[in-house]
Formats: sequence, C-alpha cells, structure tokens
Amino acid sequence: MGDESAVNHLKRRRSFRLRAAVGAGCALLALLATAGWAASRTVDLRGDLQAVADLTRRLQQQAMSGDREGAAATLAAVQRRTGAAAAAANDPAVRLASLLPGKGRDIRAARVLATAADDLARDVLPPLLDAARQLGPPAQPAASGVDLRQIRALEQPVTTALTALDPIRKRLATIPVRALDPAAGAAVTDLRRKLDRGGDALRAAQQAVQLLPAMLGGGGERRYLVLFQNLAEVRATGGMPGAWAVVAARDGHLTLTAQGTASVGLRAFDAPVLPVDPQVRSLYGAGVASHPANITMVPNFPTAAAVAREMYRRRSGETVDGVVATDPVALSYLLAATGPVAVDGGPALATDNAVRVLLAETYARYPTQAQQDAYFADAARATFQALTGRALNRGALLTQLSRIVTERRLLVWSASPHEQRGLAGTPLEGALPDRDAAAAPLVGVFLNDGGGSKLDYYLAPSLELASAGCSIDGLRELTLRVTLRSAAPASGLPAGVLTFAEVTDPYTARTFVSVYAPVDWGVERGTLDGAPVRLASGSDGGRMVVVTSVDLPPGASRVLEVRLVAQQVQPGAWKPQARTTPTVRPWTVEARSAESCG
Repeated sequence: MGDESAVNHLKRRRSFRLRAAVGAGCALLALLATAGWAASRTVDLRGDLQAVADLTRRLQQQAMSGDREGAAATLAAVQRRTGAAAAAANDPAVRLASLLPGKGRDIRAARVLATAADDLARDVLPPLLDAARQLGPPAQPAASGVDLRQIRALEQPVTTALTALDPIRKRLATIPVRALDPAAGAAVTDLRRKLDRGGDALRAAQQAVQLLPAMLGGGGERRYLVLFQNLAEVRATGGMPGAWAVVAARDGHLTLTAQGTASVGLRAFDAPVLPVDPQVRSLYGAGVASHPANITMVPNFPTAAAVAREMYRRRSGETVDGVVATDPVALSYLLAATGPVAVDGGPALATDNAVRVLLAETYARYPTQAQQDAYFADAARATFQALTGRALNRGALLTQLSRIVTERRLLVWSASPHEQRGLAGTPLEGALPDRDAAAAPLVGVFLNDGGGSKLDYYLAPSLELASAGCSIDGLRELTLRVTLRSAAPASGLPAGVLTFAEVTDPYTARTFVSVYAPVDWGVERGTLDGAPVRLASGSDGGRMVVVTSVDLPPGASRVLEVRLVAQQVQPGAWKPQARTTPTVRPWTVEARSAESCG
C-alpha cells in the first residue's frame, strides 16, 4: 500500500546520482543514459506511491463507514496506481540501475516497496473489503445481538488476507536497511513495523472469528465473570479488581445476570483457594490466591482468572465458563462509539470524562465505600445497556475495540483448554511468552500499589531501553531506566484516596516495581535516583524477576535504573521490547536498536 514517509523520501530525491568507475567513453555514455532513464522512471514510481498513500486512507474511511460502492471504486484506483508503480519498478533500465554501486541499493529498496504495494492491493485488500461487507450495515441495533453466521463467514477472507500478507512481510525483511540512505532506511523500518502490526491484527482477527461463535454461546449458554480493574490502585495486569459482573451469552445475545464488588461479594479467604507456585509466593505472597484485591499482582492473567473463578464458585455456588477483565480507560474508549451514558445518582459518563469521574471525582462525591460501590455498579449497568441496546456505529466500535485490545485493556481467559490455546500469544491472554525472539528480547515492567491508596490515578510512567554494549565474553548488556512521575496534589484529597498512614506519608504513593528480564537473561544491579538500591530477586515463568519499592511524593519524579545481561551469546542486530502495566496515563516507551555482540 506504500508508506508515506518512504514516499516523501523518494519525492525529495529528484534523481539518482549513479557513480561508476571511469571507463571507456562509450561505456560511460551508456551508463549515463541508463541512469537518466532510470531516474525518469523512478519519478513515475514515487508519484504513483504518493497517490496510493492518499487513496488508501480514503479506502479505510469508506470501508469503516460502510460505503461499499465508494470503497470498490477506490480499491480499483489503488490497484491502477500500484500496478503503474510495479511496472515502473520492473522497467529494464531501473533493474539495471539497481545493480550499480552506491545509490543502486536505494533503487532496489524502492523496487521492493513498489511490488509489495501492488501485491497488497491485489491480494490483501480485496479479502479485507469482503470481510467488511460481511459485517453488514455500519450502524445497527446492538440489541439484535452478534450475528454468529456473519462471524463464521469472516474466517475465509481474513485467512486469505493473512496468507497473502506473510510473504510480503518476508520480502521486506530482506531489504538491508543499514546499507540504505538513513532516511530511506528509516522509512523501510517504519513500513515493516506497520505491516508487522497489521499481521498481528489479522492473526488476532483470525483467532477471534474461530473462537467467538462458541464463546458467545453458539453451542449453548456461556457465563462469564467480568472484573473491572481499578487503575487508581495499580496492579500488574492493570488495577485492583473492584466491581464485578456476570454476563450470560447465548446465540450471540448478552445478558447481565449479577453484579457485586470484590471486597463484599468475593471477600478474603483464610487460605489460598488454589495452589500458589512457590516462586510466585516468594515474590508476591500467598495473598494472590486468597485476597481478591491481590489476584492481579502477578502479570499472568490466566492464573489470576482461574483464582477469580474459584473464588466466585465458592461464594456463589456457580462455576463460570471464563473470566474477562477490563478497566475505565477501555470504558472511555467504548463511549466514543455509544455516546454519553446517563447514570442514576451521578454525572453522565462520556468519553472525555469517564476516567476522571470513575477514578477521581467519585471518591470526593461519595464519602462511603457503599456509596462508591453503588455508583460503580450503576455505571457498569448503564454502559452495558448502552452497548447492547443502542444502534452503534460499526466502524467506531471496531476502531475502539482494536485500541482496547492493543493496549491490553481487555483480557480474556476461557476454562476450555481448546479455546485458551487459541487465546495464547495474543494481547487478550495477558501473559508473557515462554520464549523471546533473539532479535527482540522482551523486558517486563509491572507495577503494584503498596500503600492501599488510589493515588495511581496521578501516576505518569515512562521507560527507556538501550544497549549497554557487549561484555568481554560477547554477551549483550542492556540498561533499563524507569521514571515514575506524580501529578498528585499535596493536599485536598479525600481520605479514601490516600496511602495508609502506617505505610508512609498519606500523599506519597508507594509502588512496587517488578522487572522481568528476557528469557536467559539476568539482572546485575540497580540504582534509584543514582544511588544503589536493594532488589529482591526470584523467578517466574522462566524469567529472572527483581522487585523494589519506590515512594513517590506528590509532584515528584523518581528514576529506577536496572542493568541486565544476557546469559548466552546471541549474534545479530537486536532491539529490546517492553511489556508494561496498563495505567491511566499511557507509558512513554523508548527502545533503541543495538549492534551484534557475536
């Protein structure tokens, strides 16, 4: 489909200045003639790619709004342009020029981009538009439920598109980015990243259309425990479980059957309701399986969900088929599709105020926990009714759901082993992978409130990952820098928001930071604001884990730095990746590429 930054780069380059060794006069003239012809053909290529970038944006808008005729016409225009770009890229003069030293590398990259764009337009976009047509009109009453026949019909076009996309991504991976002009290399890298995200989205869509019919009650009623994570009291998977609901699904229709709170409806148990892995117990304690407020302290939602299911079974006598978790930020995204929702006894919720109302203003407006719980229950019920009873814009809803899943604000666990295997590896699973790619070692940074406060509403986290070079043994080394900033006021907050006095100053947030090293990596040392800091260590899921506490006064910033080192030589260029706790204010993440240590 082309990439705007790549196109802009090509547009800035008025010609390719081809250098060749001084040779016979006739050979030089031939080379100059070839270069001139190649340059003129490349002008055609960049013009076509610029048009493709513009048309593709229009095509996306038309597909999401349900403009079928307009989308079909735009797709045809895209294909004409990509066909022209591919023809220019395969012109004999351009092929010959791509073999020349120096700028020939940039020409080769442009040729790959052009042919990739044409393959995307002809092999990937048509089945995706077919899938969009399968979804029906852009706005339809949600009360009619989810049409499971439509969901099943999506599997073929989604699979076709994914099958066509994979070889295109592999072809782009062959471009030697570091050998290109820096701007061209950055453009290719950006395009690869976008196609990777597109491939991940298609795989998730493929798994969804395979799993949803059964999970939405296509083969009989299903019942799910839905946990609402309170991000103002942060936990590894997002927040402390506060309110909960039970939702029944039958033939695509959803019904709210029960509601409650974790502190009242589930309550603490005297002993763990399920066995706790000894390694997890040493890091987080036995409360992860006995106290509902602590079950999400471990960054492994399948484990937390199984515990929640057992807790609910013991308190209610009912065994649910799965557990779902979400949070108020996800709710605010959904309100962009539903519109404002009226809530009895309190302010209406809208996309621009839901997080503030639910995580800050409610504690000031309602002094007792019973009043707060009642408002939270009313808000959940009103939002559910809006989602299931209003005519929703399909495009807006799908856009917001994609955003929620990408940010890991919707987690799903199924008691069916088959369905859980289908969820494995997706953002919905809420777990770290068992292995890391050699070129992309994964670092996890997870937060847990340690003071019983709701001050994490004011938390602004960021992190940096950068290579620290190579050890004398040729091992990769990595520096992680985590910065926690507080936007909390120094006075004026209700007592229920503040930290327990026996822990620290009431307006100071205490946060436990857990760092999960990549698989087969270790942690050497850590500092807090430049001074050595004690790191409690252990392991979880095959990864070394270190934990330390950070006290964050109102308006302050604290910097935790951790040095990590690989335990075996892994040659090749690499770029670390990060997985973090979903928070009210999204993390700012910067990860830098690194050279080979092998």
